[in-house]
Amino acid sequence: MKQIKIIYVLSQIDKAIAFEWISEHLSKEKYKLSFVVLNYKHGYLETYCKSRGIPYKHIQLGSKLRYLLIFFQLWWHFLRNRPDIVHFHLFEASFLGLPAAWLAGVRRRIYTRHHSISHHMYHPHVVKIDKFCNRLATDVVAISEVVKQTLIDLEHCPPKKVKQIYHGFDLNAFSARNEKEIERLQITYNPSSKKPVIGVISRFIELKGVNYLIQAMEKVLKTYPDALFLFFGSEGNKHQEYTEMLKKYPSSSYKIILFENNITQLYKIFDVFVHVPIDPRVEAFGQIYVEALASGVPMVCTLSGIANEFIEHKKNAWVVPYKDAEAIAKGILHLLENKELREKLIARGKEDVRIFALKNMISNLENLYDGKL
Repeated sequence: MKQIKIIYVLSQIDKAIAFEWISEHLSKEKYKLSFVVLNYKHGYLETYCKSRGIPYKHIQLGSKLRYLLIFFQLWWHFLRNRPDIVHFHLFEASFLGLPAAWLAGVRRRIYTRHHSISHHMYHPHVVKIDKFCNRLATDVVAISEVVKQTLIDLEHCPPKKVKQIYHGFDLNAFSARNEKEIERLQITYNPSSKKPVIGVISRFIELKGVNYLIQAMEKVLKTYPDALFLFFGSEGNKHQEYTEMLKKYPSSSYKIILFENNITQLYKIFDVFVHVPIDPRVEAFGQIYVEALASGVPMVCTLSGIANEFIEHKKNAWVVPYKDAEAIAKGILHLLENKELREKLIARGKEDVRIFALKNMISNLENLYDGKL
């Protein structure tokens, strides 16, 4: 059987466990996979690929003045390697790589759309680039119903091009406990064993609604003065503003952490997890909804992205209105004070995330690559 040559082109990715899973589980008999990553520096994914003998190319990102050079580097790479399929992920990879693949004569040009309406809301001048990518792609993967609606209803992408494939997760990796790693995380981020621990994994940008959680902290800390709020992944254009907001609270009540590598065990040190984006469509997917429930952590959240499709109030999470600090505080306190409800949400959440099992995504990707989707 002749292998189908597939090149994944990614941009601004350091560690992304989803691509490790794909490289491990995609049929090696049917497909020959390689990676091209556009990034400002070398990262973990490169180390991972090289350790497993997966072909990998790093292309240096820089100012926009480098875009033309990057375009020609991609074009030459495609011309030399003659892939059957190129699959693009994230913005720079898509808008620089799709025309390069077209010019190089690659027949199957797939891109996964990882954002929904954020450009329509905050960067309307960039929407024309999204539409450009839609035209050049032979297939556009929508990771949720919200993304599908954005593509078809707002950007008039032909429905036959749009293929809906949910993100897939190694659910066992999130449910399993590694006591040694959990102990390391506790010592690193909560050495004083403060309780309860409220976890947040979110960039400090407006659409994530972190500022409303920061406001909600006041009420939670009045009831639980020894509570600890852990903010992970806090990079973003609101980092300074939100950091200033946090300074009204005792420094012992919160920590701001840019990055933690072991995401599958991180949730185990949280008593409650909070994710409160400000609009039903600002999340394209929202992987942490699935990760939190798979990890068995009770969650306070708003509905955005994939949550619109499977999260229900008091069934598998505690759902609050958008931009409502009071409701966020009440939700956190209610979960902390109601053990029976916590256990109910945890049990149902683990059941409901099974639709996002990794095997489902791999099967759908293989059907896409084989022209059956």
